[in-house]
Amino acid sequence: MVRRYIKASPGDRAVLWGGWARGETMQHLSRALGCPRSTVWWEITRRGGRPPRAWQRAACALTAAEREEISRGLVAGESLHSMARRVGRAPSTISREIRRHGGGQEYRASEAEATACQRARRPKPGRLAAHRRLRQLVHRKLRADWSPQQIAAWLVTTFPDDPALHVSA
Repeated sequence: MVRRYIKASPGDRAVLWGGWARGETMQHLSRALGCPRSTVWWEITRRGGRPPRAWQRAACALTAAEREEISRGLVAGESLHSMARRVGRAPSTISREIRRHGGGQEYRASEAEATACQRARRPKPGRLAAHRRLRQLVHRKLRADWSPQQIAAWLVTTFPDDPALHVSA
């Protein structure tokens, strides 16, 4: 028998994790969603049985309201310093935001907000998943019963000029 995986939609994932939290079985969830049990198994095991956290904007990121203020300031011809003062941010933050999203003539708050949200959610593999050599080094030390703190310190001292081989504990 060939197992099939069908990518679950965001709505299906919400149903799946809600049912999983209530203690429903994978078989029951696959029937309720009308998908193979392998799909449910894959969705649950890839997250270690824990539901994904809800996305939250980083505390240091500009908000939609701040982007609207920047847009209004650009239309009014205000200086970066006056916009920065009004928004409560550094002028360099305002400057980078405007440059990143098309410049003074092209800046649109709604487009900048959508682009920033998309960039924040990008799938990004973990360092160990992306770097085979680092993964092998860490694996060897873990099998030798080293702690994460010991491994992190050892990597920094052994490979001081290669930050790609550094991890945090």
